[in-house]
Amino acid sequence: MRKLYLIAVLFILALSTGFSQSLHFCEGVNDQGQPVNSSSTFKIDRNGGYFFFLVQLPYQINCTSVKFKIYKRGPSGNLTFDTSISTDTERNWSWFWKQVTFTKPGNFEVEVVDCNGNSIVSRSVKVEYR
Repeated sequence: MRKLYLIAVLFILALSTGFSQSLHFCEGVNDQGQPVNSSSTFKIDRNGGYFFFLVQLPYQINCTSVKFKIYKRGPSGNLTFDTSISTDTERNWSWFWKQVTFTKPGNFEVEVVDCNGNSIVSRSVKVEYR
C-alpha cells in the first residue's frame, strides 16, 4: 500500500511539474514561443543592454496586461524594489514576452503579476558588465 501511495504522489508531482508556468530570460523568442539562448546570467555593456523575459503558461492568461516587478537583491540577500514594467497581452495568450533593458549590474528577482494582482511566476537573474 505504501508503494502505491508513493508512486501516485510521484506521478502527480511529475504531471504538475510538466504543466507549470515558467519565466525564461533569453536572447530572443522564436515564433513558437520558445526561448533562444536561455540563461540565468547576462552580460551588458556599461551603457546598458537588453534581453527578453518569456513567460510560458499551461493556461490562457485571461488578462489584457501583466506587470514584471523587478527587485534588486542586496549583499545580505534582502530584496529592494527596483522598477515595474507593464506589457499588453491578449486574454487567450498562453505565452508572451517583453524585451527589457538593464543599465546596471546586480542580482535581480523578477516577479510576473497578472491583471488581478496574482503572482504568476518569479525567477532570479544575474546581470554583469562585460
